[in-house]
Amino acid sequence: ATQIDSAGNLWVIYSSNHCLGVIPVSSGTLFGVSVTAGVFTQILSSGITFGVYICVDSAGNLYITDYSANKILVLPKTTSTIFGVSCTANTLQSLGTVPNATGVCMDAAGNLYISGTTYLKVISATTTTLYGVSCTANTLQNLMTVASGRISLDSAGNLYIQGSNSVSVLAQAVWPPVISAGSGSTAFLSFFP
Repeated sequence: ATQIDSAGNLWVIYSSNHCLGVIPVSSGTLFGVSVTAGVFTQILSSGITFGVYICVDSAGNLYITDYSANKILVLPKTTSTIFGVSCTANTLQSLGTVPNATGVCMDAAGNLYISGTTYLKVISATTTTLYGVSCTANTLQNLMTVASGRISLDSAGNLYIQGSNSVSVLAQAVWPPVISAGSGSTAFLSFFP
């Protein structure tokens, strides 16, 4: 899976060899590793069992779903508290247990969405209501039971869920959602802020 951050760096998670890498836009240091513009550089070679998907937040922190380890991981850019977890810069940290995690994305408000083979979960940045579910800040919570794979968000807050034979849409502005699109071949959806 790939993700482009706000600086234009292309992040790559390789499931088969358990590593995280980047093709940076400019030379310098990313997560404590020296990088050269336009050259693929491995950032992590351990700590990821079977990374499936990746997203980047506005602060530059990387979030990775680890399908085999049943975890949502964060690689923080700076030492800080992320969703109530004390994190050290450039050190991979678990944010929680999520069985068979397949997708991850973040909305503009900083809420982290995680999909799995039978669920859609969220860690909300604040105590709020998301898609009709009351959510407590910094707590991994179930949004719905759904057979899902990849997920993505658009700028209006609509959440797209890719299933095995369909794509569904949760419309943030309209509850309860009844929008469901198509069946047949699966399309890969992604949103790069």
